[in-house]
Amino acid sequence: MKDTMGVIYTSQNDLSLRELTVSRSVAALPVAGRYRLIDFTLSNLVNSGIRNVGIIMQRNYHSLMDHIGSGMEWDLHTRTDGLHILPPFLTRENVGTYEGILDALYSNMGYLTRSTQTYVILTSSKTALNVTFDDMLRFHEDSGNDITLMYSPKAHDEVDNTPTLTPRHVYMDVDDYGHVRDIEIGPSAPSSNNFYIDVMLLKRSLLLQMIDQAHAHGMHDLNRDFLQRYIRSGLFRVGGYCFRGYNRRIATINSYYRFNMDLLRPEVRRRDARPLPLRLLRQEFSPGRRLRDRGHGGKQHSLPRRARGPRRGGARCHPHAGRGDRRGSPGGKRDPGQRRHRQVRIPPHHPVVLSHRHRQGPNHLTES
Repeated sequence: MKDTMGVIYTSQNDLSLRELTVSRSVAALPVAGRYRLIDFTLSNLVNSGIRNVGIIMQRNYHSLMDHIGSGMEWDLHTRTDGLHILPPFLTRENVGTYEGILDALYSNMGYLTRSTQTYVILTSSKTALNVTFDDMLRFHEDSGNDITLMYSPKAHDEVDNTPTLTPRHVYMDVDDYGHVRDIEIGPSAPSSNNFYIDVMLLKRSLLLQMIDQAHAHGMHDLNRDFLQRYIRSGLFRVGGYCFRGYNRRIATINSYYRFNMDLLRPEVRRRDARPLPLRLLRQEFSPGRRLRDRGHGGKQHSLPRRARGPRRGGARCHPHAGRGDRRGSPGGKRDPGQRRHRQVRIPPHHPVVLSHRHRQGPNHLTES
């Protein structure tokens, strides 16, 4: 999927998550102890072979930028393409938030125009799932759709329904051939259980045309102002791609808690038949745990508080050696016949990635 780019839309602080998103965005929420919610979306794009990823940010994005860094942990630190941070352009009228995703895309028209890929995957960062988009792209090309939306069959009790969330839920009416006949936005009693999980695939040229038309007509909401209107009129051929793996949208404190609890269940981590690695930031790990290091030939090693150094000329690191104790014995004196110990200092952070050769269950959150 080298001819496909990815655009991630991060929402602002959600009132349903209350104190969790006061000083950070939903994409920067910590999950499973050492991950952030955006790690799932970024890993899905990178595992699909996508090397041009843009992240549209809103206010309170400092924690997210500190976590993402230069994109090195996701192999997105190349000169061409790579990871693009797209913060809001602050003016007197714009205080760091967008009225809708169409406004956010219009503000970043320059990035979309400079890109050279044919297809665009537009996704949010609030849904955690483990997937590659190769099958979705193949379905899009074989069916001849203009736009392909990803959905997941969900029962009504599996979706968080609150006065602030229900108006934003989108359900799709999909026929037997995979064509979307209608979408319902915010129904209290939906006629279908096909829940839209905020993943859209279309051509970049079509997206630029949609953004220009939406701005000319004062549209802000992509689902209500654009998709619903053009699906009913039949101007666009819209298809639905069904994803039956585990997925959960983090929209309330209850869903945030349930997602972290689900990751402790082995059946959830091994549900996907094709497990994919989940990448993470290298600084966020416990030094005393066993992990797989790229710089040591893929061999497992342990990093205690004072790391064991390599033996050189009979010298080894003494476990009780301090900075001023270069001989390794109390008081700095060496007894007759005692071997000399030399303190070996290592960098504070070792590069840590989840190995591609060590395939485990989906969202398996243990180090390889």
